[in-house]
Amino acid sequence: MSHQRAKFGMLSNVVIDLTNTEAKVIAIYEYYNSEPAYRLRYIGADGNATERAWAESALREA
Repeated sequence: MSHQRAKFGMLSNVVIDLTNTEAKVIAIYEYYNSEPAYRLRYIGADGNATERAWAESALREA
């Protein structure tokens, strides 16, 4: 596997497929041997503000 460029940019709005939750990209992690990941800020199911890293394959454009 080689370096793959990030599909989403900083401050992009994305949707987490698993939960159908809208989130904002606040950091991008690019790796040589795996897909890009993103640190997202969103409101979790419990109603609290949340930040967590998600793999690109788990996301889609909002």
